[in-house]
Amino acid sequence: TEPAPLSTTKEDKPKEDIYHLPKPAAKLVGRADELKKIEAAFNDYNTHIIAIIAAGGIGKSALIDEWLGQLKTKNLKLKTIFGWSFYSQGSHETQTSSGAFFEQALPFFSPNLNQDLKSEAFTDDTAKGRKLAELLRAQPSLLILDGLEPLQNQVIVDGGRLKDQALAALLRDVNSHGLWENSLIIISSRQPLPELENSPNYQCIDLLRLSTEDGVAFLLKSLQVKGLQKELETAVEAYGGHALA
Repeated sequence: TEPAPLSTTKEDKPKEDIYHLPKPAAKLVGRADELKKIEAAFNDYNTHIIAIIAAGGIGKSALIDEWLGQLKTKNLKLKTIFGWSFYSQGSHETQTSSGAFFEQALPFFSPNLNQDLKSEAFTDDTAKGRKLAELLRAQPSLLILDGLEPLQNQVIVDGGRLKDQALAALLRDVNSHGLWENSLIIISSRQPLPELENSPNYQCIDLLRLSTEDGVAFLLKSLQVKGLQKELETAVEAYGGHALA
């Protein structure tokens, strides 16, 4: 049976730590359909994991940031919101292990775990992943994993599956046993997640180039570029609708 929703008031705001997430350089333009898809996944009790897949600079982080900003204006049933980026802030360095993530995330979701983390049971990566999945099931939670591709194999190697055992265990456990209702894991990556492709609990959003209409709006409003409509449309199409071009 589904757990009963916890009562939440406007004053009872979720505990959150989203300081490890990147802040977009520019405001999101367009993407109304994609925002609706994330919101629908959040409200669908059968969806536990959603991934936003796109090349670098297309706007994955900006899309998540915009949706999260909209979410936080609502009367939430969420109890916890935690976000982590596997790209070091302020540089192009990447993390090659989920170790630092689990060191922060596990005590965040269960402060009593601080001492337990030093025990032998938590030296095993699979145990860490399963424990975090268990904690996510204990309360309405939102977990955001930004820039997951450094912890994935290349697509030509094992189809791009996760090479990080702890994260792989987390996703396997959530995929098998689910989450609390109105809970969700949002992942962004430049690569697909083949281990989840056939799961009914998983949704994937392939974030495509900006439409010509949205691209022109981005140029006009955000970059203050002026010109004839046709010229601006030609410029957008010349750069393939890439948000950072």
